[in-house]
Amino acid sequence: MSKASQADRLSDQIKASREKAGRLPAGPERDDLLRKVEQDELALRVIQWVTSSGDLPPPSGLIPMTRHPLRRK
Repeated sequence: MSKASQADRLSDQIKASREKAGRLPAGPERDDLLRKVEQDELALRVIQWVTSSGDLPPPSGLIPMTRHPLRRK
């Protein structure tokens, strides 16, 4: 399995998930799907960065700067 095909598949999955989320009513299922889309988009940026031969800067947002809402302050 090549990295290019991995990126293509992930890109297609992101598009399909966004379309599905657009058809869902607001609620936990839609929120979960959009969270998964964000994770997949970050994974896609990492794949693109790793396979770019140094042409791209590292993706921003690898380490979230905000605290998780359930984490103690």
